[in-house]
Amino acid sequence: METISTLQDLWFLFLTAPVVIKVALAVITFVVCMFMIMLLSAAISFFLERIRQGTYEKLKEKHRTFILDCLESQNLQTPTEIQLAFGIHCGKLNNKTYYSLIPTLQEIIEEKPEIQRSINYKPLIEALGIDNHLESKLNFSSIANKLKIFHQLSRFKVLIADSKILPYTFSKNRFVRKGARNAYIGVSNNNPFKFFDQDDNQINYWDQIILMEQLELHHKNNLPNFSNWLKYSKNHSQTIFLIKAASYFKQYGSVNTLIHLLDSEDHEIRKESIVALGQMQVKKVEDKLIELYPSQPNKCKDAIIEALFLINSKNATQFMREAFENSPNYDSKKLIAEAIFNYESDGHPVFNEMLNTADSFNKSILNHVKNPLNNITLKAPSDSNIVVLEAREDGTVVQKQIYN
Repeated sequence: METISTLQDLWFLFLTAPVVIKVALAVITFVVCMFMIMLLSAAISFFLERIRQGTYEKLKEKHRTFILDCLESQNLQTPTEIQLAFGIHCGKLNNKTYYSLIPTLQEIIEEKPEIQRSINYKPLIEALGIDNHLESKLNFSSIANKLKIFHQLSRFKVLIADSKILPYTFSKNRFVRKGARNAYIGVSNNNPFKFFDQDDNQINYWDQIILMEQLELHHKNNLPNFSNWLKYSKNHSQTIFLIKAASYFKQYGSVNTLIHLLDSEDHEIRKESIVALGQMQVKKVEDKLIELYPSQPNKCKDAIIEALFLINSKNATQFMREAFENSPNYDSKKLIAEAIFNYESDGHPVFNEMLNTADSFNKSILNHVKNPLNNITLKAPSDSNIVVLEAREDGTVVQKQIYN
């Protein structure tokens, strides 16, 4: 009764209070109530999330164990057998199951890429309906999720019908369009390289990484000759990617096209072509690189020095010495000095002669390079062989190797 009486008194005081006090009290009461509701809601959400996370971890562990047991088994299983076994060990397969199943499979593949060569890998994908689930989600996902699904389809080496992904490759949204085109190389069962024929196929640095991964994962042993596009591509960014791809996959059939690109008006394309020829250790291009050097911008000049260093013929020492003495750029001088020091053998005779006759600043650079505590910025050339390409009269290219 006392509580009721107290509340009545408070209510009476509220009714008799000025309007300003009433409004203030009403606002304070509302804010306190909302704060309590939000606090209670956050506490409930926290505990529910803890429960959900615990369930997820248990489910994830079950899925991980099942997937590893299946893929590491040497006994071929049919999709039906895998599906029945999944139901026994992990429960019913439904939409909620995929929230754990797909990330778990992706995690396993990233840890053990070789597991995709298991005899049970394709039956597992078919049995669990991973391809169908990802395809169905494409139509009802945000842009971010679409890009994620494209990556997953490619990572799982799932081939889907062109009709499922082609609409996205011409999307007005450039992120979806680029993501779909990048994934198309990995998931198309028709013509995975068709978008290299498009003029609007812009490829930034991140796209280059993704595409290189796609080529490595899916087409390493059956790549087309990239010079087919290098000769005619009018897209600057795509040309640069194709040059890097030709170099990375050691496509010696593209060498003549790369040499032709040394005369390109675009200095970025020239630079990438020089880098590619150096990494492929194409000895016959050495004279042309030396001839080009004086007329090139600094980026191309540095690329030429690195290329000569990688070709490693031991015939460019005198040229590099002259380049060092004539270069007005201090960073370039350091690069050239590193190239000479690591290019020579048998006691570094030219380098030591330069050190003895150099003026104070050049001497400082040479001493800096000579110090073993300083890191070298150049990659060491391969001493196992030098690649020499010779053209026959019938137009074919012969690859020879000279072992040092």
